[in-house]
Amino acid sequence: PEGLAEIVQCFPALQNLYIDTPDEERWKDSEVEDLRALNTQSQAAHTWSSLSSLSGSVATLYALGVRCHVAEINVSCDILMKLADGERLAVVLGDALPTCLSIKLRAWEFDVTSLAQFLLPAKGSLATLKLRIEFLGERYEDPSPQIVRILLTWFQDF
Repeated sequence: PEGLAEIVQCFPALQNLYIDTPDEERWKDSEVEDLRALNTQSQAAHTWSSLSSLSGSVATLYALGVRCHVAEINVSCDILMKLADGERLAVVLGDALPTCLSIKLRAWEFDVTSLAQFLLPAKGSLATLKLRIEFLGERYEDPSPQIVRILLTWFQDF
């Protein structure tokens, strides 16, 4: 996602942005941080006033560093699997303050009970949460108790 400034200049009236980066699993953390620094710095001069939607993986959206209000963020094309994904999601939400968020998690890879803390930056703006939790493996034959525990945790923390 290098070159956000060029996208902003070429498409100043853009409302919907979908970024697909098939090679991102090979990105090093330092590369992601460098891209984010470049993209956030470039927006000091010019960025969109707002976007209707922004879609991509957590790493891509984090690296883009979009610093304007985004009505809907969709990261359901990606699966949150590790702590760094949640931390990066929190930064993206803090930058964009979306009113709608779509995400997908795998319960056996991502501690879904920690999701509430990563959603906190959008607490005041988030009106719609589209959440898909995949329960896979022997431990999740009946996911109902886990889902109830997750929802109770969210309502207490959120």
